[in-house]
Amino acid sequence: MFKSKRPPEFQTVIVKVDMRTESCSKKVVKCLQAMENVEEYDVNLAEKKVTVTGRVDPKKLVKRLERKSGRHAELWTERSLASLSSRKSWRYRLVTTIMYNLN
Repeated sequence: MFKSKRPPEFQTVIVKVDMRTESCSKKVVKCLQAMENVEEYDVNLAEKKVTVTGRVDPKKLVKRLERKSGRHAELWTERSLASLSSRKSWRYRLVTTIMYNLN
């Protein structure tokens, strides 16, 4: 019997990509533009985060990003997202404290 391959479900996938330069992020964008079923994407170099929306298989997306960009990529977990949020909060508190102490 043949198994019918259903297309992946419409979803948003967040991938952490080891991008360090604008050139790295351009390679990622070029890769995403060439992929089928990618409806929308956002590449954030500062956070090393790529958000992709469409009918994409997360594992295949990660493999393709690694192969085409030459950079390490991995799916972001809830733990990674929580860590990013706490770092942003910490950074905000640090800047606020520095600004307060300068006055």
